[in-house]
Amino acid sequence: PAGYVYVDGQTVGGATDASLKDRRTLAEEGLVTIVAIIDADSGALAEPLDFLTRGLVSSDTMFADVVPHVEKALAKAAADGIGDQHQLEQIIHRTVSRWVSKTYRRNPVVMVIVIDA
Repeated sequence: PAGYVYVDGQTVGGATDASLKDRRTLAEEGLVTIVAIIDADSGALAEPLDFLTRGLVSSDTMFADVVPHVEKALAKAAADGIGDQHQLEQIIHRTVSRWVSKTYRRNPVVMVIVIDA
């Protein structure tokens, strides 16, 4: 809500504009954490994506439609020789963020964890 200031209780006066913006986004839009276990040799998913949400009403199938988009983006990255963990995290982040924004008209904080299998 407008007019509220969020503090962490440990340090008063140390909150920056960036941290306040992050806290507002978390409060208003929610958080999506994605765990992706990727086969280091093929660049494909070794296990199904795991979606963890906070602050969003979600179901077991809420993110089912984005999985093919992520698989396609990972296949393109593998074809382009992209296998760096950080780059793969960015690709998944961008793919899921755009899809959530388009599908649900929400802009949650998206965190991606890539694990090499």
